[in-house]
Amino acid sequence: RLLMVTGNSIFLESSAGSAVFSEVAVLDASQTGGSTDPAFLTVSPDGQRIAIGAGFGKPVAVFATNALGTPDAPTTLTSGTLADYFAVGHYDGTWFDNTSLALTAGEFGQPSFVSMLDTTSTPDNPLNEPVVTNILGGSAGIAFDSAGRLYTANGFAYGTGSDTGNIRVFEPADWINGADFESDGTLIGDILSGTALNMDADGNLFVGGGDFNNFDAGYLGLINAQAIADALAG
Repeated sequence: RLLMVTGNSIFLESSAGSAVFSEVAVLDASQTGGSTDPAFLTVSPDGQRIAIGAGFGKPVAVFATNALGTPDAPTTLTSGTLADYFAVGHYDGTWFDNTSLALTAGEFGQPSFVSMLDTTSTPDNPLNEPVVTNILGGSAGIAFDSAGRLYTANGFAYGTGSDTGNIRVFEPADWINGADFESDGTLIGDILSGTALNMDADGNLFVGGGDFNNFDAGYLGLINAQAIADALAG
């Protein structure tokens, strides 16, 4: 079933494909500043946890799936009781495993990076270590394949280094120890943008975005698994 978030409200589809949604939870307004500007919503691999990026200057909320209420009784996800709110920078996010949440972030005009948030750490003092640094452009999407490889991109180039839409992949041994986007990893594609990345069960990489400089937007591309394998093989 699909989950959606708008404002502080979380909606759940009544059944798969029904397109009927009901409010089942409400984020803590004292943590979100009254509302959200949703950046991402993602469910952990075991289906037990949900993470929501509340948007620029707002926290990442993490809570158990069973904390969701019912259509007639949405749960208020109070901080420290039913949900943890981590004050960490984020543009996009996806789970690496059931406790580690990978985030892309960066300040405008500065190199972007990917960090790994330990969602079991204390929200007041989160463990959020950088794993890919020196992306010479804006934040982009992030994805993992079944082998634990990390995929991310240059979302909006600053004129030096990699180009907008350059997508690179990093082996686990590289990103776990900290990798440099501009000098490490393998270039697997150069598409209009890499602002949204998602790996399917067959190893195909979906890419969403556009080219802001040329007013060319609204695309969904696909790099098939064989092309990725060929790139990794050189």
